[in-house]
Amino acid sequence: MKVLTDGELRALVRLLDEEEKNLVLIEEHLLAAGPAALPYLNEAAQSPDPVVRGRARQLVAKLRFRELKDAFRRYAALADWEMDLETGAFLVARYGYPDLDPAVYAAELDRIAANIARNLRDEMYMEDVIDVINEHLFAVEGFRPDNRRFYDPENSYIHRVIERRTGIPITLSVIYLLIAKRLDLPISGVAVPGHFLVRYDSPFETLWIDPFNEGAILSREDCEELLQAMGYPVIEEYLRPCTVRQIIARILTNLAQVFIREGEKAKAEDVQSLVRLLIS
Repeated sequence: MKVLTDGELRALVRLLDEEEKNLVLIEEHLLAAGPAALPYLNEAAQSPDPVVRGRARQLVAKLRFRELKDAFRRYAALADWEMDLETGAFLVARYGYPDLDPAVYAAELDRIAANIARNLRDEMYMEDVIDVINEHLFAVEGFRPDNRRFYDPENSYIHRVIERRTGIPITLSVIYLLIAKRLDLPISGVAVPGHFLVRYDSPFETLWIDPFNEGAILSREDCEELLQAMGYPVIEEYLRPCTVRQIIARILTNLAQVFIREGEKAKAEDVQSLVRLLIS
């Protein structure tokens, strides 16, 4: 298919008020044009004509998702050790917010980490380090569990967790992990079934932390009790560090389940297709 000129793209967008039987070819041409069609479709998405406005917005959404899927495909092709958690978390957020600028939120995480770093000392014990992080994240910055709207899609979008200071176990854990990385601390994610924790390893001791419970410190025995209370067997794998790939896939899986719960079948299928890219 030839590359369309600006005039041709504008003319095609003007035809979005055609009867539905004439729309197939028009939409095929606009979708084939890719990002070049977006400026004209975005303009039409503000049209006073509700038919044109609705059709333009649908096409914009399709093109944006295609771009996101390509970005996920590139991300998924990385080796596990190459994957960056922050990059993946913001990619997930782009599903709901295609124009998201991660730099704004990365700067906020930098600020929080810098404030925490001022209160850390090299000679501190692990528990004291955790206490400093917890005090700042939960008491000063006000991060908290969203028990009232647990199944809100916003809880899966990391920038909205930063803005609203609320999240679910995995996204509050991601905040903890992103701060820990900035502080150069050996803290990793732990994909406990039915929950999510982070794990702090030193040469002498391992502790687990529950960011959904204001950073509560857990021993191995506590973790085993947690598993049993939720009806899961005590398996070593459940308490080991997981990969970034597993974390991002789990955020997406949670988000897909939220959309299924809300009856948003098309959105659930979109998100599930991203999970398949990651784990195939």
